Amino acid sequence: MKSLILIIILFLVIISLSLIKKNRYSQAQPSLIQRFRHKFKDKNHLKQRLKEGALDVLLLDPNNNIIISIEDQEADLREKADIHRARLNKFGKSKLDGKMFFKDDRGEVFTYNKKGGKKYI
Repeated sequence: MKSLILIIILFLVIISLSLIKKNRYSQAQPSLIQRFRHKFKDKNHLKQRLKEGALDVLLLDPNNNIIISIEDQEADLREKADIHRARLNKFGKSKLDGKMFFKDDRGEVFTYNKKGGKKYI
């Protein structure tokens, strides 16, 4: 009889410890809604969304100038180059650092010189 009571008490202690541990874990983890709110209040997220909007505007109009500066990081340079290539493929022209580049039917890229002749790149 005593061993049965001991087994029951031991069983209840194990269950209560597991419930306490589970409760602590759930309190430590922020809820999904809290993480969602935090993500949209984060300044880096807002900066990223503004940057994506500006890049989308660049992608839609080949006459918008893509400016490459010394301060640009490698990832930014790659993204600007990808936008430039995409505009060349889609529209056949793209403006980069104040120079208009064109793509002909054979897929070669060129610019016009001051005399009006084509200069292939």
